[in-house]
Amino acid sequence: MEALAERSSIPIQIVAVPEERFPGPVEAAAYFLVSEATGNIAALTAANNAIVEVKHEGDRLLVDVTEVGAGGSDADVEARVTDLADRVGALNGRLLIERSPGQGITIRAEIPCES
Repeated sequence: MEALAERSSIPIQIVAVPEERFPGPVEAAAYFLVSEATGNIAALTAANNAIVEVKHEGDRLLVDVTEVGAGGSDADVEARVTDLADRVGALNGRLLIERSPGQGITIRAEIPCES
């Protein structure tokens, strides 16, 4: 995740990432999600930066990428995350796009993993 933050066109603040390891497909999906979501946020919004938080809750890995800035169109973001939804869905997970007033857009993945 740190390497993604260093290469990003917008500043990325990594709030939390679990230290434990997860199955390869789960880790790959989480990495791809952060990479693509931050790229899409930079391209589609007037974001000042993005916040990344990864948590292990029960049998799921939760990955949140939140833009901090003006916010983009939900339709534009949804159109750009089809590949992410497919990747997460292939692992029986789900992808959500949430808009919080004053906080921008959050792209969230809930990926099943071994506890």
